[in-house]
Amino acid sequence: MCNIGLQLQQNNTYKFIFAANRDEAYMRPTKAAHFWPDRPELLAGQDKLKKGTWLGITKQGKFAALTNCRQTSSDHSTETSFEKSFSTSRGTLVKNFLIGNQTASEYAAELIDTRDHYDGYNLIFGNILEGNFLHYNNFDHQLTTVSPGTHGLSNASLDTPWPKVKKVITGMKQLDGDKGQVTTQLFALFADETVAEKENLPNTGLPFEFEQAASAVFIRTKEYGTVGTTVILVDQENKVTFTERRFNEMSKLEENSFSFSLDS
Repeated sequence: MCNIGLQLQQNNTYKFIFAANRDEAYMRPTKAAHFWPDRPELLAGQDKLKKGTWLGITKQGKFAALTNCRQTSSDHSTETSFEKSFSTSRGTLVKNFLIGNQTASEYAAELIDTRDHYDGYNLIFGNILEGNFLHYNNFDHQLTTVSPGTHGLSNASLDTPWPKVKKVITGMKQLDGDKGQVTTQLFALFADETVAEKENLPNTGLPFEFEQAASAVFIRTKEYGTVGTTVILVDQENKVTFTERRFNEMSKLEENSFSFSLDS
């Protein structure tokens, strides 16, 4: 139950603004964002169980981010379980695009060919230097170009108007100030624990208590919740600021920041 906000070419200072919460079982072992030793151009966290990742960026400008597609069909498990319908981890989809040589269009063709090999997912992927991004949802079999503007994505599809998605889009449209101020505003936006009113909840087949808890931008339950917030800013000179905060069920664990320039 992750939540993403993305703004493309709508800010005089930043061509690319991204923020996201990763929601997961607190016990799932994860590496913080780092430049991978065997792939020094790749900055991403890593799932220690499956060795994939949920989002990442390369020094050459490639970018990808994943959310699970919350399904209610009987042949798919909910994302709160470690037991999946397919053995192939969706985290490999992000990794394979970032370390591969395919363009976004070429990778999209592969995603379509293999759409039945994975549980439901959304993938936003492309190249920041080129300014081209695609979104693919394998459950609905939708491939779309991500237009310039402000977008939100949780566990349905791109810009589905869930309360948390609408809140993120509205907040990102109001960003203002220098790098420090924008970063502070994004972390505050993605720290919002306010749940949606009962009548505004999506109906995805989850128990009511969990459906309501998951309607918050920042989720906090006993065993499952937001374990990380990532903010990425890329200015018009292609300078990247990447900041990650990691959490457990009680509090913030650490903050990691990286700065570098994109170079094709």
